[in-house]
Amino acid sequence: MIKRFVILISLLISIAGISVEAQPAEDLYNAYGYFYCGNFSESVTAFNNLIGNSSVKRPSDFLYRGICNYNLELYQEALQDFSVAAESNIYEACLWQARAYIRLRKNNQAIDCIRKFLTISGETEFGKIQNDTVFRELHNLEAWHELWQNQNTSSVQEIIAEADYLAGKQQFEEAHLLLESSIEKDDIRVVLCNSKIYEKEGNIQLAVNELNRGLKINPDEPELMYHKALYMVTLKKYNEAYTILTELLTSAPEDFPLRLNRAEAAYKAGDLEVAKEDIELYLKYFNNEDARFLAGKIEYASGRYLNALRYFNSLLENNTSSAEYFRARGLTYYQTHTFQQAAYDLSMSLDLEPDDMEANYYLGLTQHSLGNNKMACYYMNRAVKYGELKAIEFLQENCRE
Repeated sequence: MIKRFVILISLLISIAGISVEAQPAEDLYNAYGYFYCGNFSESVTAFNNLIGNSSVKRPSDFLYRGICNYNLELYQEALQDFSVAAESNIYEACLWQARAYIRLRKNNQAIDCIRKFLTISGETEFGKIQNDTVFRELHNLEAWHELWQNQNTSSVQEIIAEADYLAGKQQFEEAHLLLESSIEKDDIRVVLCNSKIYEKEGNIQLAVNELNRGLKINPDEPELMYHKALYMVTLKKYNEAYTILTELLTSAPEDFPLRLNRAEAAYKAGDLEVAKEDIELYLKYFNNEDARFLAGKIEYASGRYLNALRYFNSLLENNTSSAEYFRARGLTYYQTHTFQQAAYDLSMSLDLEPDDMEANYYLGLTQHSLGNNKMACYYMNRAVKYGELKAIEFLQENCRE
């Protein structure tokens, strides 16, 4: 659920056809930020403010407030919200209604909700329902078995399953041929499958080309745009990735995984102020290592070295097995002329990754600043060996003997 939160939010807003521009920003961020990090009580409070203060009520907000109430075991309140969302054709709400009814021991109503989901969803997601542990209480009911008697796997699902099977056997050409010759080849799910198979082959550009083909047919489709943005980052086309992610965030500013993605793209594109704003908003709710490391790198690139050190110090308090963390802090200490500490951190980084050319180069500079010219030349030679051409000039000027 977490992985697809970004896409689901964008799709729900697209279905509803409602702009988020008028939504109160603080309540919006709090509602989804607290939801996503599992603080459901705070999230409900924010959703109450958001829905109460918004002139336009978004069905997606009711769905996610309902999920919060469900997790707080407030099932009647949850059902009220799911009902609003379901009436607006957010069919995912039907499954949440079913879960809430099961918790209330109302299995017949749960069956009715699942049946409605299967009727209106347009795509039968058998595995998603049949493997849901909440629904296990229904498995012995005759009505449960009746649900599936007239349900058949769609042709799209069958094609994707077969293509994935072929790709798993490294039969990539056959998988592409199957997908591209299908009458369903323009279906978004088929496009995504074909793109991901190109990715598995290591051909990211062809993966992008397939997404571009899909976007010609379905302009502004959030899931296609999202995956294209990720590929743009892989291809180091950071400005393009930033543009796509900005467009997605305009429609769904509460999608925090997207905001983390944009922070990275903005950082690599050199837009450090946007990167800083995005990462600080993200870190208000999510205190994970990757985000803190990115925040530290943004501060370092902005020349705010003391702020960068705060992030890197916090990371190394709990994780001393990362060469990246030691290298980043070592580079920062070097910039602040704290050379003894820089030498220590860069040495620790090289103990973990001896062939890192940047760490060798900066440890050479650090040793030179400490007056240890022999050691400086040693590390500069290593830097050249591992591909750091900047070290050549230093060797020519300082290591002639």
